[in-house]
Amino acid sequence: MSWGKHSFSEGKIIPIQFTAVILVLLSLYLDSKFLFFAGVLSFVLISLNFLYEKKVGEGLEVVMERRRDRYFISEQGKWEMVFRNGGWPILNAEAKVYFDSTVEPPGAEENDKKWLNEVSFPLSVSMGGARKVELPFTTKYRGLAKIRKIELQIPNLFGFGKVNLEYRFPLSQEAIVYPDRLEVVNKMDLVSLKPGSQFTPYSLYEDTLSPAGTRDYTYSDGFHKIHWKASARTGKLQTKLFDQVSEKGIVICVNVADGYSVPANLEEMLESAADLAYFAYSKQIPVSLCMNMRNAGDVPFFYLPPGNGREQLQKIYEMLALANSFAPFPYDKMLSYMDRNLHMLPCLIHAGSMPGFTAAKLDEFKNRGIRLLVLKTIHDKAELSPFSPSMEGRRSS
Repeated sequence: MSWGKHSFSEGKIIPIQFTAVILVLLSLYLDSKFLFFAGVLSFVLISLNFLYEKKVGEGLEVVMERRRDRYFISEQGKWEMVFRNGGWPILNAEAKVYFDSTVEPPGAEENDKKWLNEVSFPLSVSMGGARKVELPFTTKYRGLAKIRKIELQIPNLFGFGKVNLEYRFPLSQEAIVYPDRLEVVNKMDLVSLKPGSQFTPYSLYEDTLSPAGTRDYTYSDGFHKIHWKASARTGKLQTKLFDQVSEKGIVICVNVADGYSVPANLEEMLESAADLAYFAYSKQIPVSLCMNMRNAGDVPFFYLPPGNGREQLQKIYEMLALANSFAPFPYDKMLSYMDRNLHMLPCLIHAGSMPGFTAAKLDEFKNRGIRLLVLKTIHDKAELSPFSPSMEGRRSS
């Protein structure tokens, strides 16, 4: 059975059943058809009540489409489910659905301390029938929302108690809410003009080992750029074209813990990281994300390899939506693992607290030529500042 069942019967049902037996015996002694009929009817009704209590819920299933819907804060969405009944009819039940407070139903009271929202509605499903239910909600906070529990309170046939059913299996519909973007005021500093190996639409540097085609020769072109074979084929001078390249690539490292506590500016850091990721997407800059949240995979923390494009941006937003400070992976160990095992991009952005051992490790990266920036959030704005060893032992704010 898909449901856990708890029955609550009123105390007077046993006396009624005992009275029905007495009436039947008394009717046989007095030869009274009325007493016999009343006794048998009462006994049958009470027996049906017990049988309904025993059988109700068998064959009842909750069907939900397996999917993950994606939203930003303050958007509208809905849970969709179908109650399909292959057993005894469900009559005048009250259904209660509990889901994470990341999303809230219409008309919900303002309460920042609650973990779950509750929605209740009447439910009746005939034998062999189905009932589709849609529960609208509004996204309120960054995070992942699931339906955590479904309960049914079903009254007994004749009102002598009730049956509580609790669905046992996890439900596969999810709503993930992306963080808002907090603008980083000087993020244009991330656009590098240094030579490198990453292709870019605009750059002063060309990769002479990566020809991209030819065009007609102009007087401003260097003589060494003439493509003689193409010129002979077309009958006029042709200039070689090469792919333009520059130094590009950002890894965003977020420290989601402040010692053993949650950083006071965690949400601002995540919103700033979302803005940097969107900027990298718009400028076609490869971007990677590391967060010191424990992971059961090959990499012991949350890590997204470098990439660009819309799919990469969506993955970053999902990681930021799931960020939390529960049992974090040590941040200095994360940096050491990155140093030994991961490909380091030209620019590293640090966000979060920075104790002395963290600053010392970041200083090692800087000495190897990696550009280091520190993300600082101050109230409703964020900015990038160059890393310097003098920051050792301080915490970014």
